[in-house]
Amino acid sequence: MHYMVSHGTGHTSTIPCVIWLQTMLTSTFFFISVAYLNLGIVYGIVGEKEEASKLYRQCVEIDTAGLKDPRLHEHTKISALYNLGRLLADQDRYQEAIDVYLEAIQRRPSHYAPQSLYNMLGMSNQTYCLLFRFVS
Repeated sequence: MHYMVSHGTGHTSTIPCVIWLQTMLTSTFFFISVAYLNLGIVYGIVGEKEEASKLYRQCVEIDTAGLKDPRLHEHTKISALYNLGRLLADQDRYQEAIDVYLEAIQRRPSHYAPQSLYNMLGMSNQTYCLLFRFVS
């Protein structure tokens, strides 16, 4: 799904439509993890950080037993944790971000490439350590 956001160019933003559509999907097909992930991304883009965090967590908790493509849903859950970690790090909540990245690494299925998780974990850890050093 692609998102078009107006940046003062006179074009109408499609964000409200995307939010409405994804909200309908999550309420109708509450087991579709991709809908929760996409809606979390959109809420993050428009600055609704708490709502985005809730949606990422809901995505992670979806029971994927019996679904046609559990592999896709398991991958999506880890992507939701990745996005949650980024959201927290962007808010300077590095310890929480580190915890989320560690959770993602621990829950990661074998088909999910871990490099992005390790990169973000390292960046958040390095920033946290630097900040801690300056505070002390």
